[in-house]
Amino acid sequence: MRVALVDLGMGLWHNDPASKDYAALMRHRGKPGGIITIAMAHRANKIAYAMVRDQQPWDPDRWAG
Repeated sequence: MRVALVDLGMGLWHNDPASKDYAALMRHRGKPGGIITIAMAHRANKIAYAMVRDQQPWDPDRWAG
């Protein structure tokens, strides 16, 4: 499951505009790519959990912040 979350985090980092901005902010603060990847995986996990908990489909505007 860890590998799947990391892959999902990488996908968010490279394809989702809000996640790209978040990753750019972390890069600006000096975080290396591995740390950013794990942070994106954590973000993906929180989003997936909230989607299941609330029974809501993916809404990029909800996760922009």
